[in-house]
Amino acid sequence: MKIKIKNKKGFSFIEVMISVFILLVGILAVLGLMTSVLKNSIDAKNQEIAGFLSQEGVELVRNDRDNNWAAGHSSFSSPFPNTNKENCRIDMNSHLNNCNNGHSKDLYLNSQDFYVHNHTGHPTKFKREIKINYESGHNASNSDWADVIGMVTWDGASFPASLSGCNLNSKCVYTKVTLRRWGE
Repeated sequence: MKIKIKNKKGFSFIEVMISVFILLVGILAVLGLMTSVLKNSIDAKNQEIAGFLSQEGVELVRNDRDNNWAAGHSSFSSPFPNTNKENCRIDMNSHLNNCNNGHSKDLYLNSQDFYVHNHTGHPTKFKREIKINYESGHNASNSDWADVIGMVTWDGASFPASLSGCNLNSKCVYTKVTLRRWGE
């Protein structure tokens, strides 16, 4: 009795290596895409938070102006600086202050989840400064309006010298509003 053995053919070593290479290229492409999507998502989140923080900064300055008016004072009286100033700080716990004095613009997240300048919270990647520019040739006491700029940077970026340097590539956003005197 003879036993017939069928000749079974399998994949050759080269065919297996080509298949593994194609599979590896596909996996690496998917991983690269996932990494890119995650990075873009984190960048978008940072841009959104920075935008809100810059808006909050100018709204807090507007609140100082409104409180001055409500108290019967000039709209641009203290805590507004008398002349154009840069590098001012403001947060929910403090008025417009510390202009041009080198204080840190770092923002910290406090226990109530508010961004503040004092060191009572957890450090964040964001920095905020406020710029006040009064009507040309005027100061706080005789200006009818003031441009207020809230600028926020993140991930260690420095504040640019001008608004044109503040863009997403430099990890910077700003909000600019013009505040006018109220009822004076």
